[in-house]
Amino acid sequence: MKTIRRIMSLGLVLTMMLTGINVYAAEDEGNHVGSVDELKTVSYNMETGEITYEVNQVEELPDVSALEIQNDEYDINTHHVIGIDNRVRITNTTDSPYRNVCRLIITYPNGSTTIGSGVLVYFDVLLTAAHCVYQHDRGGWATSIEIAPGGNGKDNEPLGTAYPTKVRCSKEWVDNKNYDGDWAIIDLDRSFDTWQLFGYYNDYYAQLGTSVTAIGYPGDSGLEYYMYADTNSISYVTEYQYTVLCDMTGGQSGGALIDVKSGYLIGIISNEEEIKPGEEYANRCLRLTPELCSLIQEHYD
Repeated sequence: MKTIRRIMSLGLVLTMMLTGINVYAAEDEGNHVGSVDELKTVSYNMETGEITYEVNQVEELPDVSALEIQNDEYDINTHHVIGIDNRVRITNTTDSPYRNVCRLIITYPNGSTTIGSGVLVYFDVLLTAAHCVYQHDRGGWATSIEIAPGGNGKDNEPLGTAYPTKVRCSKEWVDNKNYDGDWAIIDLDRSFDTWQLFGYYNDYYAQLGTSVTAIGYPGDSGLEYYMYADTNSISYVTEYQYTVLCDMTGGQSGGALIDVKSGYLIGIISNEEEIKPGEEYANRCLRLTPELCSLIQEHYD
């Protein structure tokens, strides 16, 4: 089975290269300043409780040059107002790319339970936000995470459910609550027959104004078990984050940011910042970087 998966993965990468495309929330408060070394990671074994700290050397990481998406010319169009909720419910959750977006039911050491989101980046590997697996104010590492790809209502999991065996996230998040390191990679206790193609743009500043779709599971009352999406544009970029004009709320953290033109996952929903109290907000998504793509590949069978 693992051999078949490796062949399928290689075939997908070759197909993307031949077609000219080089491929490759839970609510919380935290810091938004300072740089982060994404290669310093913390792993938590959900089965044994063992915590392992790693420092990954760049030269030892897998080659991810095939994961780079080439930049194209885009028109700048950032004249949208976030104040109006333009999210739409996704009903065809078993179609791509929606089948790769997962609903998370997360329980923490203090007994609280929240909704979160995630994205399958391999048959048995999930990418989500670090604050979905580790929350400082709720006792630390999540004690249980139920993961349902394409969930479509309470107790409606068309592809089944999975649970983590091991969680890996940025040490910068655990130590400093820095949203520049708000990512987590989860190894699952079972495989699914689907996963989302992902990649990164080296010239990420050129992505200003590009069209993206944010997909996840809102925590709003009445919406929390259903998938919602909104398409808009990137309005600001930094080395680690995109600021987007897509509408989103708590619970969608860890969900997918899909590049409309290429169809690839280029970021995960991370956090919201209040720019003008009660009036103006900025929604941020963590950008997939070469380093993060390499770490994801380390979790392949």
